[in-house]
Formats: sequence, structure tokens, C-alpha cells
Amino acid sequence: NAPLHVAVAAAAAGIVGGTASMTMAGGTSASLVPYTASTVPHEQIAKAIRCLAADFCDNAYPNRRKGGLLGLAAIAVAAEHRNVQEHIPKLMPPVLVCFSDEDPLV
Repeated sequence: NAPLHVAVAAAAAGIVGGTASMTMAGGTSASLVPYTASTVPHEQIAKAIRCLAADFCDNAYPNRRKGGLLGLAAIAVAAEHRNVQEHIPKLMPPVLVCFSDEDPLV
């Protein structure tokens, strides 16, 4: 399996369209996964949402919870209106839980 940051970048690239890339040491760029918005499987977006919700939003460390919320927001913004409607039931619960977070910065 790919590291989480690679999987999230690839999922985000698929939602937005284009190619996910990483800048390597020395300034070279490596292409990860080319996708267009119409070819991203529903399951791939759902998997990225589940991963962010479980591994980040439900984490003991506040900075990871903040990162999870930022990732979910990025997916929601990038998914376009027609795609995000299908995922609202999965996106909202982790966001609502973070409203009552003990850390006010989350």
C-alpha cells in the first residue's frame, strides 16, 4: 500500500482532475496517478474520506484532528457539486464531532 499522503494526494487529484505529483529532493517532480474528475471511482473517494475520518479526525493529537478536517474540506471542495452530494453522509459526522473538541483550535 502507498503511504497515506500519496493516497490522499492521488484521491484529491482524481477528484479535481489532472495528475498528482510530489516534489522530490533536488526539485524534481514525480507523477503519482493521472485521473480526470469523471473517471474517479466512487469507492476511491469514499476510501479517502474513511481514512481521514478514522486515522486523523478520531486521533488523540489535536494537530492530526485539524489535519483530518482540512483533508475532508479539501475533498469536499474538490469533489464538485454532483460528486460531493453522494458523500455528505460520510463527511458530516467527523466534522460535527470536532465541533465539541476539547481543543478550541480544532
